[in-house]
Amino acid sequence: MTKPAFLNNSFTMNSETHNSYGERIFTGLAYLIISIFGTTGNSLVIIAILLSRKLQTPTNIFVASLATADLLTCLFLIWNVIALLGRDGWPLPHAEWLCAVAGFAIFTCTGVSVYTLATIALNRFVFITKSLQTYQKIFSPIKIRLMIVFTCYTFVFTHIKRHFKKKRENELNNIALAEGSSIDQSTQRRADGISQMELNITKNLFLVVVAFFVCFSPYCVLQFIPGTYYLSLYGAILVVANSAMNPVIYARRHPHFKIVLTALIKCQYDKIPEPTDFLKRFLARRVDPFP
Repeated sequence: MTKPAFLNNSFTMNSETHNSYGERIFTGLAYLIISIFGTTGNSLVIIAILLSRKLQTPTNIFVASLATADLLTCLFLIWNVIALLGRDGWPLPHAEWLCAVAGFAIFTCTGVSVYTLATIALNRFVFITKSLQTYQKIFSPIKIRLMIVFTCYTFVFTHIKRHFKKKRENELNNIALAEGSSIDQSTQRRADGISQMELNITKNLFLVVVAFFVCFSPYCVLQFIPGTYYLSLYGAILVVANSAMNPVIYARRHPHFKIVLTALIKCQYDKIPEPTDFLKRFLARRVDPFP
């Protein structure tokens, strides 16, 4: 039987590349655990954003995009588990397309995660270092939608470059016309206006980026070291584990997510801050939205 190409990589080892069925069972069980926790955690993150207006910020739109990509990764990971637990490889000979689709989906979602993390970093950079007007102009609702739909941020870079070039020209003109250090004072006022809460959110999102690189680095390094293909199987476990880590980071460290996620887990929906109209209707009718 012809095996799909996806079966021949370290994410879904089969009997042709790994002689030990025990190793494949270990990997399959690890994937299964990651899939269960990742599906649950990322679903809670998405639901939290849908139910609380407090979480519906430009930054959290990208968080929702990242959670969606991670959720899809965890859902499609189930097919990898099926492939790994089959003694002779893919156990569904008439549905090999499922394995190919799963491979395509996982690699695509990984790419989306990379782009989303890059945009989150850009979002925090602009918010912390630039004026509120600049931030609102770059991350307007329509532009955020385009970023999410295409996961392509070339136009953002172009816009920033053009905008900042114009801003520098205006600043030079202001320096020539104004006395004192008005620009420095403006920068100081902006820095004073950034709350400790926003700094904590930025630190939390930085941890998300760090976790991504920590999980992906070992696998990537192993690909360039001859004779380590055997170890890349375990590196792949760490890669997919990243899809289940972010909800834990949000729940433990993000000041807003922590409150909403705790309320969801405890089914205390009336304690969700700034509930959306959808949640208000359910609470008013005394109907549990998650029976």
